[in-house]
Amino acid sequence: MSQPTPRTVERYLRWAFEDEVSVAGLAPLPGGVHDNIHARVVVGGVARQVVIRVAPIAPPGSHARAVKPYDIAAEFAALRDLHTHTLPTPCVWGLDDAGAHFGSAAFTMQYIEGATVQDAAAREPERVLRAYVEALVCMNGIGAADVPSVTAPPRDGAPADLVGWIRRQADALPTPPRVRAGLRTLADAEPEGRPRPAFGNGDVGPQNFIYQANGAAAVVDWEYVGYADPLSELMLLHTWPPQAPFLGRYPVDRMYCDAMDIDPAVLEWYELYAALTAWIFAASDGDGDDARRAAHEDWVGDMLRRL
Repeated sequence: MSQPTPRTVERYLRWAFEDEVSVAGLAPLPGGVHDNIHARVVVGGVARQVVIRVAPIAPPGSHARAVKPYDIAAEFAALRDLHTHTLPTPCVWGLDDAGAHFGSAAFTMQYIEGATVQDAAAREPERVLRAYVEALVCMNGIGAADVPSVTAPPRDGAPADLVGWIRRQADALPTPPRVRAGLRTLADAEPEGRPRPAFGNGDVGPQNFIYQANGAAAVVDWEYVGYADPLSELMLLHTWPPQAPFLGRYPVDRMYCDAMDIDPAVLEWYELYAALTAWIFAASDGDGDDARRAAHEDWVGDMLRRL
């Protein structure tokens, strides 16, 4: 999306806030599947900082008016539900699901001051990681009654079927022997005591958590809000960010297990799941990154020796 003009933003924000608005400054923000605009504005005589989230517009030549790779209305509704919860999240205003103002769906949310947990952990790891894990625990403990807009799994449901999911992905690919052995071990060695699906933002990457001056971590990105196995979500941090995976530097998975009274012995099984998932993504990549695929196959082999 090209940078919108202050006039376009003012017109949208007047509609969103139902008040007079003037724009003092606009700047793009990175992150997510959407476009983010950091706006410094004055609303009804009060200075504010907000973030306008806009769903990406379809590329030239596409027959689609707009691309919506996630449900922007669901993200907005979940954040609205969470406004009164103790978990720090941004306030939201002005869902324009029809795309009347920017040509694509959009809403506005509060800009939360602070540094991402990803950046802040390098300076104050103990405090920042504690705040990060506290936010994860608080988020995963949110009940269905607190977020009525999000469909909850059955109360007596079993743990998420990670084995079935990964088998379905692998069935569509030519799998080398070590990967096939990894799939068998994942099924045969599935541990007891796995956590049930829990409420979450769908992407627990530390770039989506803002460490604030009060020592709490706010969760600002809810693109994929829903219910999932919380440990499988954390396992993605074995490979993200690619240059220096977060779990390779900080034992957040063990800290989470301690906080939730989960036996940390399950983490090796989850790491095998992470290695197989990483291999599947690499093998499915149309760019054909052979080195990355081979590295993840080696990781699967290493996990087989450990389990």
